[in-house]
Amino acid sequence: MGIPIGLDYSWFLVFALLTWMLATSYYPSEFKNWPPMLYWFTGAVTAIMLFVSVLLHELGHALGIKGHSDSKKDIMYWQMQDKVRQIYLPVVPYPIFWRSLVKEPSQRDINTLIRLYNSAGLAKRMP
Repeated sequence: MGIPIGLDYSWFLVFALLTWMLATSYYPSEFKNWPPMLYWFTGAVTAIMLFVSVLLHELGHALGIKGHSDSKKDIMYWQMQDKVRQIYLPVVPYPIFWRSLVKEPSQRDINTLIRLYNSAGLAKRMP
């Protein structure tokens, strides 16, 4: 599909810290009779499962982009709109730039929502 997948060096630090935190704090307090190596093994597996779930989540975004619209008028347009506004908040000493989204759904958006949420399977599950 042409989707590049990379691993930043900071993930190794996060992996080590998460594994250490789980192995020395969470799992020993929840599972008191486990051997110490099992805490470390379970902590590492848990961290790996977290990273895999993040990878799958992001791949879902990457694959889902193909279903997005080419029209800037649609909510499912693949990027934020061109309008930019400055917002001044009293607690923030600098202006915040806000890229606005489409204000109202297009007919294509409405048709997509009907197709997604008006399926027979969903209707049977609804009380």
